[in-house]
Amino acid sequence: MTPYKAPLQDIFFSLREIAGAQRIPEWDEDLALEVASAFANFAENEIAPLNSRGDLQGCRIENGSVQMPDGFREVYQRLAADGWQGLSLPDEHGGQGLPNLLQFIVSDIFSGANHSLQMVVNLVPGASNVLTRCGTDEQRH
Repeated sequence: MTPYKAPLQDIFFSLREIAGAQRIPEWDEDLALEVASAFANFAENEIAPLNSRGDLQGCRIENGSVQMPDGFREVYQRLAADGWQGLSLPDEHGGQGLPNLLQFIVSDIFSGANHSLQMVVNLVPGASNVLTRCGTDEQRH
C-alpha cells in the first residue's frame, strides 16, 4: 500500500493562484495552512491506514444494524472529539466558527485519505450548516 500524503502545496497553489482565495474577506492563509497541516497529519496517520481495510471488509448488517470496517468507529470518534466535524459551525453551536473554505480543505484531504469513510461522515458538516442557517431554535439547540 502506498502511504497517503496530503497534497497541501497543490491545494494552496490552487486556492491562491487559480481561485484567488485572498479576495475572500475572512481568508487567512497562515491559519488555513496551520489547520490543513494539522488535519493532514491526522489523515495521513489515522484515516489513510484504514482505507484498504475498508475496501476489503466493507460494511455489513448484523442484527439489524450496520457494522463498519474495523477501526472506522474509533477514528470517527476521534475526528468528532477533536472538532474536525464542526470547523465552520458557529461557536454557539459547538463549532469553531472558521470559514467554510477551511472545512472544504479538510474535506478534500479526507477524501484523498479514505474516500469511503469520508462519504459516510461528511454529511455531518453540511447537515449542521443547514440546521444552523434554516433550522428552528429547537433544532439548533
